[in-house]
Amino acid sequence: MLTTKKIISTIILASIFTNLPLWADPSHFLKRGNDLQEFFWPIILFIKKQILINHTFPLWFNTILSGTPLLPDPQSQLFYPPNILFLFMPIEIAFLINFIIHTVFGGIGFYLAAKAGFRFSRVASLCVAIFTITSPKMAGYFEAGHFGLIEAMAWVPYTMLALLKLFQTKEWRWSILLALSMAGLFYTHTVTFLISAIASAYFFMSYSIIHKKNTIRRAISYLFGAIIGFGLTAIALLPQLDWKNLTTRYLLTEKPQIYPIWNSKIEFLKSVFLPWTTTTGIQGLDTEKWIPLGLSVSSLAILGFILANKKIKLFIILPTAFLLLVALGNSSPLYSIFIQMEWYQLMRVPTRVWFIIVLIAHFLAGSSIDKLLGSRHLKPFIYLLIILSVCESLLLYWTFLAKPAGKREGISSDFYSFIENDKSRYRVFCIDRCIPQLLAVKHDLELVEGYTTVQQINYYQHSWGLVGSYWDYYSLPIPPTGVYKFQKLQPDPKTLGKYNVKYVISPHQLTGKGFTLAKKFDDYFLYINEALQPRASAPITEYSPNFIKIDTSNYHESVLLLAEVYSPGWNAYLNGDEKVEIQESPDRLRVVELKPNIQYVEFKYDPESYKYGRIITFTTLTMLATWFLYYLYQHYY
Repeated sequence: MLTTKKIISTIILASIFTNLPLWADPSHFLKRGNDLQEFFWPIILFIKKQILINHTFPLWFNTILSGTPLLPDPQSQLFYPPNILFLFMPIEIAFLINFIIHTVFGGIGFYLAAKAGFRFSRVASLCVAIFTITSPKMAGYFEAGHFGLIEAMAWVPYTMLALLKLFQTKEWRWSILLALSMAGLFYTHTVTFLISAIASAYFFMSYSIIHKKNTIRRAISYLFGAIIGFGLTAIALLPQLDWKNLTTRYLLTEKPQIYPIWNSKIEFLKSVFLPWTTTTGIQGLDTEKWIPLGLSVSSLAILGFILANKKIKLFIILPTAFLLLVALGNSSPLYSIFIQMEWYQLMRVPTRVWFIIVLIAHFLAGSSIDKLLGSRHLKPFIYLLIILSVCESLLLYWTFLAKPAGKREGISSDFYSFIENDKSRYRVFCIDRCIPQLLAVKHDLELVEGYTTVQQINYYQHSWGLVGSYWDYYSLPIPPTGVYKFQKLQPDPKTLGKYNVKYVISPHQLTGKGFTLAKKFDDYFLYINEALQPRASAPITEYSPNFIKIDTSNYHESVLLLAEVYSPGWNAYLNGDEKVEIQESPDRLRVVELKPNIQYVEFKYDPESYKYGRIITFTTLTMLATWFLYYLYQHYY
């Protein structure tokens, strides 16, 4: 008999066992130069340092791109509660604990969605949970350092459970679970949130057609969950909506970049069912091409589909066919149509929808197990398929995780020892991004370059002058890899000087006047910029991510220049109380016009959308806390 205790224990053990390579050699996954190390870790460390050392909650990220908004960045995870772990323990350990917590939490969620939602047997529901935990696709997330996707997958089953329960009961708590799970998805991975939101709407409509009773009540419950979900996310959602038209993301609509590029439909099918037969082999497959379902799980899923009734088959075929056409990318028969659509262009990676296909396969497999285990003759065959499914998934999972880590080339550690002696405020520019963002945060360096999914369009355009080159396409890094790898960049010292750039690092010699060679570190030349200008045209007395104070008591000019990137969320106050407009200079910096006898000017980052979002989210949390206390009182007192 499978008791609740045994089920939870099995899920925990499966989560630990599946990720044995992670526990055996954490550095192989935490330090492989992927998105975890290059993007998420630096942000988490920056937030941790600002909170614990400077006692401020940062909304602006000074380290990269001469300063960039952190608040509206969809991947910053500023308001995701579980990330509080990182404040109280070493980040490496916190990552590992975070991974296991989300894996177990997700596993329990998939069990509940199967058992309480679809009403599978305990064995079938446990199989669904284990299939998801051991899914080779999850190995791809770990290998690529897709931290947000790992977390997001833990929330997906609770969205499914809430939707199913909205049809089965009249209790409002399922609307709240829907809101909480969708908020969890929003804060961890925006694209997964959007895909899940669309999928949940389709699921809701399909289920309403199949089960026609109480449709209005269900619609009200669904809408209530959506409203609560908006309230929970408004603190981040409103700033994101406010900022989105100021970013580079819409460059994708002008010059679409669809990735990965499939050589043929055969390559796609091999990646799904027989990844070891691809030209590159398993470990040579690109992360975004890593989409195996496994032959055994697929066999169980096909059985589940065959045993389903006609209505369910129809509602499975429609989204599955559509998602397959999307995921095929450039090999899709509808690619010429999709590529004209804005949603497809902005998604950029069509295989992001693949997790829905994986879940459909897992629940169909669970359905076949649920229906066929009752047969005495088929029982041994089904158990054999279950064992083969888990073994095959683990083999694929571990093989992909063993993929050799990419090596991140960078400047010698002697550079950091050298530059620590300079206590002035300045920026650094390395032409080929030789300073990892994590080390920049550790050493409190501020960089001109950077790597992130979205940048402000004004800085993107001005970076052409800073870098000394031109490109007109969407790029994660600035400067783009194709620019610094294939060009010997010769930046202009005066343009960099206006941005308070004191040091320029280059793998080749700079020929322009205004750069003085200070030192050489292995293959890198360190130059001092003789055209350096101060960060502000008057002395800075206080400086933090969200707040800058400038002393103007001895400043007699009518215009104050601050060499920080202009962004609409910043506000300026004369003598701390009189609000004045911040203007954008031709160099995309901040300019303020002064009145006579101004002693100081304060710059604060506090967008209006953030103020409204705070009010909405805190009000929603207060209402939920009140409801929860009332619920406890009603049921336990």
